[in-house]
Amino acid sequence: MIHAGFVPGKYRDEEARKLMAAGLREQANKMVAEDLMERAAVSQPYIDSVIASMRELAVHAEKAGVRLGLETRYYLGEIPMLDEWATIFEAVGSPALGYWHDAGHAHTMEFLGVADHEDYLKAYGDRLIGMHLHDSIGASDHRALGRGQIDFGKIVEYTGPETALVLEIHGQASAAEVVRSRELLKGIIK
Repeated sequence: MIHAGFVPGKYRDEEARKLMAAGLREQANKMVAEDLMERAAVSQPYIDSVIASMRELAVHAEKAGVRLGLETRYYLGEIPMLDEWATIFEAVGSPALGYWHDAGHAHTMEFLGVADHEDYLKAYGDRLIGMHLHDSIGASDHRALGRGQIDFGKIVEYTGPETALVLEIHGQASAAEVVRSRELLKGIIK
């Protein structure tokens, strides 16, 4: 799983999240849209850098028989955004490069009005390598499964027998909640 860097800028993610949580969706959507427009205007050199790095890494990954997964990101400045994966995959042109889905990050992007959670899986599910599974309420992620708003039954429909499923639950969950998360996951995987 790879965090591919970011496009420098002054992003107002935290402010937008607070506005969303306060029910000021229109104001937050405007702020996010403005930030994304500014990002798009300067992003190409950074996307090109990611492509160059992924090309180099993919050669080694292919030789080693491993796959690299670009992960769904949490912040507006991070690479890649939903439409950028297609550009990167096409330019790199290697089967070693795939998609790593982070459930909480995709949910956060939906919360911010950037893209629907399932849009990521619909677009790149055929390249899915693995998933970080954790629940989320709004933009508060890394919660135990069943402690948030994510429909894991829908998400795991995109997985196959080779898909790595990783519970990525942070310190706010008790050991019992982690065990319940694992059992919930076992119950929905077909």
